Amino acid sequence: MKHDVEQALHAVALHGAEVRAEASFPADLPVFAGHFPGVPLVPGVYLVEAVRGACARALGRPLRLGEVREARFLGRLLPGETVAIAVRCREEAPGLRADATLVGPRGQVAALRLWLR
Repeated sequence: MKHDVEQALHAVALHGAEVRAEASFPADLPVFAGHFPGVPLVPGVYLVEAVRGACARALGRPLRLGEVREARFLGRLLPGETVAIAVRCREEAPGLRADATLVGPRGQVAALRLWLR
């Protein structure tokens, strides 16, 4: 999965305290065979990992997921569609707080609050 997400990320940039990126997951990824057969959707864990990966790449340091404090999945993201990722980052105990909004072609896909370490 981590390799899939790293390959999916592009246009990663840091604008002040905000990380911006885009990701798209190709339809030929093996995960789509089981999530869900006949109606593939990008799994929520891929979206969480995309936020972590975008922050790590933009900040130039390795980060691992410490905690998912809040996760609201609000819409569908299909294989091959592009999701825009905007993450407000700030140092806050117990690590780096990342508040993310993910928007796909039909509107907001997810709102996440993560702690990265």
